[in-house]
Amino acid sequence: MNQILGTLRSSPAVFLLCSLTFLCSCNETLPLRDDPVLPLTGTVGSEVSTVFQKDGSVVYHEVIIFPKVKNIYDETLQGYGDFKGVVKVVWERDSSYSKTFTLDRNSLTENRRYKYDADLNLLTLDQGDEVSFFFRWNYVVDNGVRIDTLFPLKVDLSCWKIVQVPRGKRYANIVWNPRQFTVERFIVSGYIKPFKDLAAVIIQPFVVTIEYETFLKGSCASLPNPR
Repeated sequence: MNQILGTLRSSPAVFLLCSLTFLCSCNETLPLRDDPVLPLTGTVGSEVSTVFQKDGSVVYHEVIIFPKVKNIYDETLQGYGDFKGVVKVVWERDSSYSKTFTLDRNSLTENRRYKYDADLNLLTLDQGDEVSFFFRWNYVVDNGVRIDTLFPLKVDLSCWKIVQVPRGKRYANIVWNPRQFTVERFIVSGYIKPFKDLAAVIIQPFVVTIEYETFLKGSCASLPNPR
């Protein structure tokens, strides 16, 4: 036991996360502590991106979602790493459409704000450190439907242009470029389990808002000269 603990940081500012079985095998008496019930908090970030072809045409839109946990404890947390989690994205308009993502080590972001010893499988989180995951979503839900095809498009009246074009002795009214758009909301929730011997951290429901447009935001196609 002493040999195992000797590989870990011995500073009193480090809070070791051990299972009950592991603790009971030790003879030392641990002092009473006033530790927080939830030393970690779970949050979500997101961004919307568009994938283009070489000629500039849009291939598809996608959402990048960043579930993460942060050490809000005033001491360092240290224990065996687990790096697991499940995140579910639900369409607010119709909850029967959802997408479930399973998180693992391959889902971790490259910008690490924690210390990890792969040989010992030892994860260390100082105060303020966080473990961040990411995944890309192209709007395809669990039943295989591409949900953006179900978005009810509306018309942006600011892009309506009525032009009178001469037709002989009379004029014809032409309505030009009604831009279509929709605003949809998705609820992201789930859990992340960064430590083997610490309970999973629940992610509080987070709303991702998507503005889905047939043209770039704030633009209307120019009106060509009538012939």
